Amino acid sequence: MYAGVMGVKSILEVLTQVFDRHEPVTLNFSNCHFISAEGIALIAGMKLLRDSKGFLTEIDVNSIEHRVKLLLSRSQLLGLFGCEPYPLRVGNTLPIYTQSELCKDGILYYIDNEVLRRTQMPEMSEDLLKEVRRAFFEVFGNIFCHSQSPIGGLVCGQVYPNSKEIQIVFYDIGVGIAGRIREVQRSINSDTEAIEWALRRGTSTLSNSGESRGLGLSLLRQFLFVNGGILNIYANKGAVAEIKSKRICSILPRNLRGTLIDMRIMIRNDVKYVFSYEE
Repeated sequence: MYAGVMGVKSILEVLTQVFDRHEPVTLNFSNCHFISAEGIALIAGMKLLRDSKGFLTEIDVNSIEHRVKLLLSRSQLLGLFGCEPYPLRVGNTLPIYTQSELCKDGILYYIDNEVLRRTQMPEMSEDLLKEVRRAFFEVFGNIFCHSQSPIGGLVCGQVYPNSKEIQIVFYDIGVGIAGRIREVQRSINSDTEAIEWALRRGTSTLSNSGESRGLGLSLLRQFLFVNGGILNIYANKGAVAEIKSKRICSILPRNLRGTLIDMRIMIRNDVKYVFSYEE
């Protein structure tokens, strides 16, 4: 089983118990020695959902070991809990960015400055960079078209110099792409099958045929394939990972609220990525 799926399964075992709990909840990090961006996204989503319902959620800062506390502070997760942030630069962390309503300028500013202009991002031609930018925007924008998320959407990430990866995570707490598709495509029998259906180029649950929904994710999948990166999609009880030419499907033990898209781009300084017509 892919390690990323195991991490999501572990955190879901804890978080699904508190999403709808009316009583105050305090998170304890005594047994946490590392947390990746998908874990940060899930905790942030849970916190925002509970806030929207008026439920109190706190974090025991004293239970967090120093290096984890630095990461949670730089990601601005501690800020969501009202904790005083460390006076440190963000460094290798792509901080949490949230929108309750889609603001094109805001998300494009984040994509440009926190993702595409990072020195670790692989070099791309001007045409490809423009389309990748548009594709990232579409992935975030689809949250507001499909998910029915009460908190809107969020994005965050992390750079891992040792494994030479850039992780970018999009998350919402809506109906989940698998649940949404199974409402429309009655012949689909499982959440993993629904996610695989969504991965087909251009497929969409929208009725407006004039919209090119799905093409953004298709482009990013092609880029990740050529780059040697990884795509993980989690929704409801389904999990699908694309690692180079392999696709790994898993069943989550607990229902994941909404959809989480986790992309791992490999840091490559030895190549420049271009469209085939530019070669």
